Amino acid sequence: MHDWIYAVSIGVVNDRKFFSDTLYHSTTPETEINKMFWGSAEKEEPSSESSSEIESPAGQEDGEADYDVSPTKLYQAIETKEWDKALNIIEEEEKTKPKFLQSEIWVFRREKMQSDVMRWRMLPLHAALFFMAPFKLIKALVDSNESALKECDDVGMMPLHIAFKNYADDEVIGLLVSKYPLAAGVTDKKNKIPVDYTKSASNPERGVIIRSYSRGLIEAEGKNIAALKREIERMKSEMKVLKAENLKLRRSKSKAVS
Repeated sequence: MHDWIYAVSIGVVNDRKFFSDTLYHSTTPETEINKMFWGSAEKEEPSSESSSEIESPAGQEDGEADYDVSPTKLYQAIETKEWDKALNIIEEEEKTKPKFLQSEIWVFRREKMQSDVMRWRMLPLHAALFFMAPFKLIKALVDSNESALKECDDVGMMPLHIAFKNYADDEVIGLLVSKYPLAAGVTDKKNKIPVDYTKSASNPERGVIIRSYSRGLIEAEGKNIAALKREIERMKSEMKVLKAENLKLRRSKSKAVS
């Protein structure tokens, strides 16, 4: 019996692909196989730089990063208020398209004496609002990961809660509300909605404005839902009429045949 070598056993190296259904006899010189695959008689060793999918550092798996083990560079830049560096990281990832954008990675910290107790957990957008980052960075983070607007940190705060609590500029508040206005009605673990934090803020009248805006939006959404329900009921009624007419038609046809 002859021994055969499947080409697929060699794999893909440096983005050079070969036919997975090719068979080679075991007596075929290795240099010939290499020449057909790589264009030379020497095999190329896999390069760490050639991988299109960069593995996450230790402590940064599944969209989570332990602050005491391996915090993301983006979070570190935000924490140290290196705004330009944080912007550069976001812009660079728009080009490289890693498996996990750093704007999507949750950074957390556990209690040292009780590792099962979460000390805090937040996304870069939460952190940027906490450290009072400029509007340009906030907008970049929102553009990079808009779903972060709907996420709550470890104490149930959405980005809008933190923005009000930390005296964010009107421009920042306006951005967050326009992108996800329903956040205005979400309560945190203290049972507070974002505008409740304006009572101690430097510009408390904004709470009245946001409250009015969110109430109007909710009412508008409610009207849209009610209109949709009415349309569904109307369509159901029409279907009943059509079914009845169809039944009459079939009965009349059956009578005519008999």
